[in-house]
Amino acid sequence: MGSQERKRGNRLSSLFSLGGDSRQAEQLKNVKQRPSESNLLDTPSLRGRDRSPKGRPRHSFSGTSPAAQYLTPPLTGEQWTKQQTQENIYGGMSELALAPPEPPFCELPGSRPASPSRSRPASRATSPAPIGVERPGSPVDGKKRRSWLPIRTRNASPHVGGRRASSARAWITAGDSRLPYDVSVLETAQKAWDLWDESGDTYIYLFPRRAKKAPSFKVSSSILASSATLTFLAYGGIYSDARGSGDSQRPSANGRPDMTLNVPASPPMSPQSDPQSQNNSQGSQGSRTTYDSLEGPTKDTHLYFPTGLSDEDYGGPMEPRLSEEDVEQLVAVRNLIAFLTRQPVVETPAQSSYFEVFLRIAALLKTFEFGNIDGSTFGETAMSNFEYYVRELGLDDVRNSREKTIEGIVLGERMRHFSLYNEAFVHGVGKYDDIDKLESPKYRQISHITRTRLERAAIDLDNKLRTIRGRLNDFEFPSMFAGLANSTTLPEAKQVDFKQWKSSFLTMRKFTLSFYKEQYGSWPPKARSKKNNFEESGLNRICLKRIYYDFSQLYDLLVNRTSMTTRSIDYDSGETSAIRKVMSEFDRSSPPVNPPVPFDTPRLPYPADVKKRKPKDDELSRVLTASYNPDSDVSTPFLDAYKAFERKQCHGHSTIETNDQRYGHWLFLYSIMQSLPLLVIDAPGIRWGEGVEYFLCQPPKGGVPWANHARKTSWYSIADGKMVNLPSDVVEYGVEGIFLRSHAWEQAAKWGASTRDKERKSVTMLEALPVPEGVNPQKHTRTSRASSVHDPNMTFDNILGR
Repeated sequence: MGSQERKRGNRLSSLFSLGGDSRQAEQLKNVKQRPSESNLLDTPSLRGRDRSPKGRPRHSFSGTSPAAQYLTPPLTGEQWTKQQTQENIYGGMSELALAPPEPPFCELPGSRPASPSRSRPASRATSPAPIGVERPGSPVDGKKRRSWLPIRTRNASPHVGGRRASSARAWITAGDSRLPYDVSVLETAQKAWDLWDESGDTYIYLFPRRAKKAPSFKVSSSILASSATLTFLAYGGIYSDARGSGDSQRPSANGRPDMTLNVPASPPMSPQSDPQSQNNSQGSQGSRTTYDSLEGPTKDTHLYFPTGLSDEDYGGPMEPRLSEEDVEQLVAVRNLIAFLTRQPVVETPAQSSYFEVFLRIAALLKTFEFGNIDGSTFGETAMSNFEYYVRELGLDDVRNSREKTIEGIVLGERMRHFSLYNEAFVHGVGKYDDIDKLESPKYRQISHITRTRLERAAIDLDNKLRTIRGRLNDFEFPSMFAGLANSTTLPEAKQVDFKQWKSSFLTMRKFTLSFYKEQYGSWPPKARSKKNNFEESGLNRICLKRIYYDFSQLYDLLVNRTSMTTRSIDYDSGETSAIRKVMSEFDRSSPPVNPPVPFDTPRLPYPADVKKRKPKDDELSRVLTASYNPDSDVSTPFLDAYKAFERKQCHGHSTIETNDQRYGHWLFLYSIMQSLPLLVIDAPGIRWGEGVEYFLCQPPKGGVPWANHARKTSWYSIADGKMVNLPSDVVEYGVEGIFLRSHAWEQAAKWGASTRDKERKSVTMLEALPVPEGVNPQKHTRTSRASSVHDPNMTFDNILGR
């Protein structure tokens, strides 16, 4: 009895293993020769993905018994004969070296165990066990694998899941193989061993109670906790009526009410309670019912799943007449239970892809009212499990397929999974024109709200691209010297040599154009040239990210990390004040208005009050090197080229002219750093961006389309200590949120701020804060709007009231 219980406890596994030789004699031989741990199966291609650095599994399959840790010891003749007679739920898999299942007949709690004489004839060919259960003598890994994908060994039959699975009624896709699945297990109400957990407390029946069929699944009741319908069907007689009528009119799996559903008030065939305890409990049924409803049932639960089959005549001796539609429905219910227990899903000719399988699962989740409090997900179990399927099956990697991008958006909506929805939406905006040309019928399955958002986001992206192409096709920024720097009468023009700044700005532009023409063969880059592998010509995402990376390194090399911007308090003078006014004019030159960089001035080779003189070459080289931030003075092609370019430009010039050249170079750098973030900063939460040429900067705004009322909001502090409650996506996906994720702002957070910087008022950024205790939100919102004043001479800071 003890060995039998141990075998039952280890019969389920999270593995999909393709075994070796199926001959029983070879298996017995392998059993006697117990392999060492070093000989256990371990595929290098899966080791890095499926295991943590310490070799421990990072995920376990909920609702299943743990995988066998060691090889099964040699069996006696009687035990081996019994295992040869087990029922096989997966047809045509004799090549799989897996452990045998338990007997096919059902033993309900309280019934007598079947005798060995009732087992099937031993002359029947040995059938393989469920996927993931080891047969005696088969080498197994001593630890769980995270993935259910198969491990193909040297002796694995090459035609398993190939030619033989093509004609199967159902199959499980495992890697490049198709493992046949025997749907007769569902049709005849046999135990589905892959979904039978001995430690579970809920028996699930696929046929009504009057059919007197055995349960097909045994799972933990916790996986059904998020479903209002199934919870009522399973516990309605316990929590609503102590006596329980047993009849419930609830929706079936196909959406029609099941008028014949009979839910027992107490589990059938369960052990009877002690008579003495019954006598003691007479007259206290009301209090007992209240106590039971608070404590919860302690016995096994029997759930007759409302499958909604077409043939409802189950009272006769004949088996129910199941149509192909009924079989598909049984497979869909089976996939729902597999999904909730994180097991492999089954495909059929009508559900021949993961997309179709999960659409059916999503429909069932909605039908049976799975959900959380605000309706934004189908509950914690469904959300976490689908996240696992998305990562394991790569459903969110939509980079190379327009069709898969559409499927990702549809699945994200139907499964109420924001991560997949966000990933597919962002990729869909980037290649919106290609998706529109595809004219896929699946595109109509996307909700009207999402289609409208896709179109608007694509228009917004086109506007951004038009602006950036006008600037970076020739690296021209005419607005930089169109205002203050173009004046000869303002006080700043008498203190600063703007002409020298502009000259240095233009020489830096010329250097940049020459460098990138050399890197890409031409500028803008042309597709499929000798120096790049771009699929399309022009300024794409990879090219602009490279430019942003180069200039970000140059920013780290030259920036003055001790001087944070003071544009909200105009008390600077001289060159510092002049350069900040010029940069402010550039930030406001075109919509949207860009927030200023926290550290916005460069380090100068010489002090501002240095006397004019011409340094020698060795002194100039030493001074320029000292003006760089040492921790950012690294060797890259762009930085090396810039250092050589700056030394050449400063040769023969005076100390003051050297400082003016640094200012001109800085203004060109600033124009690049402020122009690119709106395109090159990817939307939050994007996982698949490597090698993508289209832009991934347009996230979905307005909350999730399946639960508009669940739009997330946060409290934000603004000037004068006031607080406002705003939708999170408006702030995080707005201009301020994008620049907050840019390089200059991230570096500023690392470098910290001085005491004066902490005391100064914030210029643009909003900081999310929790609501303080005792704060009435109505008292912290502005009751009146400030009067509008139109004055073209007002600065950005004056407009904000700084």
